[in-house]
Amino acid sequence: MNGRGPPLTALQAFVAVAETGSVREAARRLGVVHSVIGRHMKTLHEWSGSRLIETGPSGATLTEEGRMVFAAIGPAFAAIARLGEEIRPAPSAAPIIIWCAPGLASRWLTPRLAHLRAALGGREILLRPSEQQPNLADGEADAAIIYAPKLDEDDGLLHIELCAPPFFPVASPSWIALNGTPESVAAFADAPLIHEHSDDQWRRWLQLCGEKIGPLAGPRLWYANMAIEAAEHGQGIALANALLVHEALNERRLIRIGERAIVLDRYWMLVSHRRSSTPMTVKLSAWLKEQLTASLPTS
Repeated sequence: MNGRGPPLTALQAFVAVAETGSVREAARRLGVVHSVIGRHMKTLHEWSGSRLIETGPSGATLTEEGRMVFAAIGPAFAAIARLGEEIRPAPSAAPIIIWCAPGLASRWLTPRLAHLRAALGGREILLRPSEQQPNLADGEADAAIIYAPKLDEDDGLLHIELCAPPFFPVASPSWIALNGTPESVAAFADAPLIHEHSDDQWRRWLQLCGEKIGPLAGPRLWYANMAIEAAEHGQGIALANALLVHEALNERRLIRIGERAIVLDRYWMLVSHRRSSTPMTVKLSAWLKEQLTASLPTS
């Protein structure tokens, strides 16, 4: 071994591999991709001058030197973990930090916060609308709710599929009274469309309806909630996620145009693997699945 102190992050990765017997499982525990674990093992090899772990089809096994190192540092890391549990504020006192897609946060989740808080045993909720993904492995948030297609399974996170809402066009009663509605799906391309950050959703929706179209005109308002609010104020036709306009349709602030309803992507809840079986994760994912499903149209 050289004179420098041991690389603590690499030692943490080593302990995770030793305890799980698997590089991939160690990566899941630490919330990183498995290639990061491989780099940490290389760092330890260079530091110690010995191979501490051998990997093969049956998993990862400790060498004789690896068993010596684990016997020395394993109890220390376990003691640090216990200390963290002892000095960390009680879970019931700490707020649950949730990052959420802005449209869902403002138009669906915010009106249900009291219900969610009750489902989580009275825990305070810190809700951050964001299209960015927090660093879940480092505890920047407890969970993230995102809208996306199928996700990369090798990102070190647990992906919980929540629901796949259909999309359909909507406009305000006043706008329809003045302009009527497109007579066909193809006619939407020439209508005053309202977009989120790009025309991608409208283009995909029209293509899945069988229409081949070029770039679409209309204002880009970035977030789903802003596009829907613009439609409510008579600015044109928005492509609406059914979850986000349920109340507006019932209250006649918006009117659905046509019968086509097409699924584009899905809502997912993301958590780090070390939080995957906590009571909070189980309760939150169960509540979201139940309430989101109940909010979807039945036909």
